Amino acid sequence: MKDFYKWVQSLGLYYSFHKIEDLHTLAQNTTNISWAFLKSSAINTANLNNVNPKIIELKGAFLNIGFSFKSISKKILNVKNESIFLDFTTLSIGELESLMKLRIFNQNIGVILIENQDDFSSKIEILEKIVSDYYSDKNLDEIKTIFFKTIVSEHCFLPIIATDLYEQKILILISKQRIKDSINISLNSYDRVQIPFSLKTSNLSYFYKY
Repeated sequence: MKDFYKWVQSLGLYYSFHKIEDLHTLAQNTTNISWAFLKSSAINTANLNNVNPKIIELKGAFLNIGFSFKSISKKILNVKNESIFLDFTTLSIGELESLMKLRIFNQNIGVILIENQDDFSSKIEILEKIVSDYYSDKNLDEIKTIFFKTIVSEHCFLPIIATDLYEQKILILISKQRIKDSINISLNSYDRVQIPFSLKTSNLSYFYKY
């Protein structure tokens, strides 16, 4: 975990620790891009072999994973003869807080907090490119670095979830400027950090709720 924080600092970024309940304060005057991706072949691991493929395609990422959010924007990326479902939506703070507290929150689900609406479209384009590169088996370290350096900016913040041995969660906020009100934690306690694009696609668990 300490290596991750050193790496964040090496990118010229800052990190701070917060309770998930503090989202109500941290996300004031922001909107969010909540996103999820899912490869079509992973459906077989969820015992959904007999489901009409067209239904699976129409459901996209969030609905197939098990979330019935409203107003989901769905995209399908075609990478190496594989269909990758990529969804975007904007959640209320209450929905966002509930999502982050679930045990299934993982690397294929993420959130960006945005202060400036002008950044909305550009961040979605960045995510599309990064997910395509991710499934093209490009260098993971490079993908992760590009993700953090291009997503985190003056008006965009990246929340990441860390979990301890007792399934207690903490919110790590990655930012371009130092954030006040960071709480004190033991860095060794929260040993599971959900860092986007840090696992090979073959090792990614999509955490189905079926």
